[in-house]
Order: sequence, then structure tokens, then C-alpha cells
Amino acid sequence: MNKRLASLLAAALLLPGCSWMTALNPWADDVPAAEETEVAVPQSVNRYLWQAAMQKMSKMPLQRSDLHSGVIVSDWMVVNGVPDEKFQIAVRITCGELRADGLKVTVSKMNRINGKWVQTVPDRRLAGEIERIILNQASVLYRSAVAAGEE
Repeated sequence: MNKRLASLLAAALLLPGCSWMTALNPWADDVPAAEETEVAVPQSVNRYLWQAAMQKMSKMPLQRSDLHSGVIVSDWMVVNGVPDEKFQIAVRITCGELRADGLKVTVSKMNRINGKWVQTVPDRRLAGEIERIILNQASVLYRSAVAAGEE
């Protein structure tokens, strides 16, 4: 029981709490955005959601990014130097409109127990927090486009 509680607390505190270490935190708001390039985005994928998700996910190793299906999947990664715990993040953009329900984030977690990696349940608030960060960035990108007369 104590081990499970400690693991849950670590996930809840370490991942969202690393915003002070902006150089290491891909979800921090004040990390400079990756260089932007114009890419023709299919109508089934909202370009602001895609661009925001790519900016945030580009700070981590990516396993897959497919613009046409709107899917971005990170590779398994250790966060905050906790070697017995690793996470994978999957982002799916499901519509062509800038809407909160057009974005789905899934977080997977594995713990090393007795030398073997075992799938465990991450804090469910983590995926919601990542969705919120991507939606906020998409909103900023949209407002910038409107102000520049692009929209």
C-alpha cells in the first residue's frame, strides 16, 4: 500500500511540478517554441491544435507523428531522473475545428518491479493537464493568426 501511494504521489507531484525547471520541462509555458514551418494540414486535423501539440511534444523523443491521422506518440521516457518509472504520451487530434473535444491525450506509465517493466496506472489528472496546456497554446496560436489577419 505504501509503495502504491508513494508512486501515485510521485507522479502527481513530479510531472506537473517540474514547471520550475523549464529547460527540462516540455510542458512549461515559457519554453521557446520550436522553429515553425508552414505545413499543409488536412481538413480533418485542426492546424492550431496540431501546431501546438507538435511544439510541446517536440521537446521529447517522438516515436510517431502522423499529420494525416492527427496522431503524435512519444517514445517511453524517464521523467525527473526517476529510473524505475517511465511514461509515454499519445496525442490525437480528432476534428478540423479548434475545440476542446477535438483533442485526446493518453498517458501510459510503466514501473520497474523486480527488474521487469510492468504497466501501471498514471494519475488520471496528468492527461487532462497536458490537454489543457496544448489547448492553451493552440488558443495563443489562433489569436496570433487572427491578429495578423491570417484567419
